[in-house]
Amino acid sequence: MNKQLQTALKIAASGLLLWYIISRITLNAVLEALKSADMRYAPLIVLVFLLSFAIKAVNYRLLTSAARTISIAKLLKISMLSWAAGMFAPGKIGEFSAIYFLKNEGVPLGAATAASILDKLVTISTLTAIAAAGLLMYLDTATAIKVTVAATTGLITAVGLVALPQARLLVRKFVLMKYESKFAGFASYFFG
Repeated sequence: MNKQLQTALKIAASGLLLWYIISRITLNAVLEALKSADMRYAPLIVLVFLLSFAIKAVNYRLLTSAARTISIAKLLKISMLSWAAGMFAPGKIGEFSAIYFLKNEGVPLGAATAASILDKLVTISTLTAIAAAGLLMYLDTATAIKVTVAATTGLITAVGLVALPQARLLVRKFVLMKYESKFAGFASYFFG
């Protein structure tokens, strides 16, 4: 099947799915939901969103400064674009589009990949800490500690898999294969 036909079929399937979802939602239900919302929090929500984009831009600045200095304004745009891509892709995998945008700004692919992965690890670590505090508020201490230890163990395991030379060798051999050279420098940027 040629590429144009494949793209047209994907667009048509997406359009049908979107039409189906929209046809099931009534305008009155949307208006009622908006009327019942407490709009006093809207400015705070916007502020938190903007602050999160700014923090992500600063993270990217710190993580890519060894490879290339990019203005905060461009990094803010990159963080917003990758967030938007993450909203459409399953599992927010679209946020890895930041690698593409960073590469377009002159950051080597290995450094851009390392920056994106480190940003995700920082985000997951922060969410784990916040979730642990929340668990302590709502669950008994023993259960909260068990869940937090399990989450922390998973996080440490993920970092260990990236850190172990044997695991990186398997990724190079079976995942990257012929593209291995394009990710040169990943370990040096990742481990610093």
